Amino acid sequence: MSQHVLITGTGRPYALGFNLVKRYLEHGDSVFASVRRPSEALEELKRDYPDRLHILTMDIASTESVNAAAREAERLTDRLDLIVNNATTASADTMKELPDFDLDLIAPAVNVGAVGPVRVLKAFLPLLKKSAVGALVVNISSEAGSIGKCYRTFYLDYGTEKAALNMLEQPQHRA
Repeated sequence: MSQHVLITGTGRPYALGFNLVKRYLEHGDSVFASVRRPSEALEELKRDYPDRLHILTMDIASTESVNAAAREAERLTDRLDLIVNNATTASADTMKELPDFDLDLIAPAVNVGAVGPVRVLKAFLPLLKKSAVGALVVNISSEAGSIGKCYRTFYLDYGTEKAALNMLEQPQHRA
């Protein structure tokens, strides 16, 4: 049975999100691929899957943008079976260690990488609830977000956003 899948962060052809889009399409699923800005690679892929690939412009840092994308998806489908929250961000300082890192860059990263996936879940929850197979939400994290396993002394923004995402994924916080 084919699924209706939403994947965030899909614009770069060499990255995980884009390749997940390809795999789900190859499997016969309908895919809603979200991007902040136009992606030539996704547009090319849409030529191969015109009826099953839907490109949604969505900035997960903006509730208004996410809600608009959810309304667009509701016009195109009656349900979602899977959301893969893959979108993330890193600042220009991400490779710097604490003495050189601009700490004001952490909050915007947390807004995208931790609050963004929850924003997506909240906006698309009505479509998830209509899944006949039982909906699933997958939030992509990283060892950079692990308190006990992270080995990095840089990626302060990225690591903080992934640690916050991991906390938001805890069972007591699930919808």
